[in-house]
Amino acid sequence: MTVDRYELWRRLLVALTEGAPNWGVAGNVDEGLSGDGDVDLIAPVAEWHRVEKHFRGWAEANGLSSVVSCTHRPGVLELVALGAGEKPVYQVEVLGFRHFRGARLYRAEDLAAAMEMDPRGWRRLRPGAAGVVKLLPNGVTWSGGLKWRGPKAQRVLTLLRDDPEGVRGAADAFGSVRGLVATATLRAGQGRWSRWRMSVIGLWALVRGLGHPKSFLARAGFRLRRGRCELLATVKNQELVRRDPEEWLSRMAAEHEVRWLKVSSGPSTTEIGS
Repeated sequence: MTVDRYELWRRLLVALTEGAPNWGVAGNVDEGLSGDGDVDLIAPVAEWHRVEKHFRGWAEANGLSSVVSCTHRPGVLELVALGAGEKPVYQVEVLGFRHFRGARLYRAEDLAAAMEMDPRGWRRLRPGAAGVVKLLPNGVTWSGGLKWRGPKAQRVLTLLRDDPEGVRGAADAFGSVRGLVATATLRAGQGRWSRWRMSVIGLWALVRGLGHPKSFLARAGFRLRRGRCELLATVKNQELVRRDPEEWLSRMAAEHEVRWLKVSSGPSTTEIGS
């Protein structure tokens, strides 16, 4: 039988939800479900091996051919499974902790209280919490301004506006600056962007990062080496992978763990639809 991408992703996300109470989807998954993006998860670093085990088991049970894992980006586990069809790449990005200005802002386990169940059957960050995670650090400039414009900015600010309880839950993960983060992000959702508050958060993170030089240097080193990780540079190009998946996997194997899966010939075997 043919199983579409949505159903395949649903099976994985439900299985991960059942696997542990502090794993969850880190925001909107609709692009990933359709094949036009990846699926973002959060899970403590200590549990990454279990997430990867679930991912491999899911891939093998559903007829996918191989799995690649990458930990080149500090705080993030990238998992990629390959199937057939026009959109062969199934990519999961698992966040274990987040850096900002060289500092470790929060850990995945700090966000467990800001999760809820998605009506479709998997655990996720509340919308407001997802907005905080998206905005800090990616959406703030060095001078404390909003980096984004247009629809992307509007989507994130709407998440903050519509779910203040989720915003406060995520802000609690920021420790000593939780109050500042809550006020700044709630104001942003209300259309009252506070540049000075965002600047103070950035300054706090920078000072904290300088106090932990190993983390600071690890993040700086990743930024300098980012172009050298071929998986991060090429995985979003579905056409590149589809054209010659074996050749792509051979290149990935030079710097990553690649597992070629034994595809079942039993009743659970599926033909992967595009």
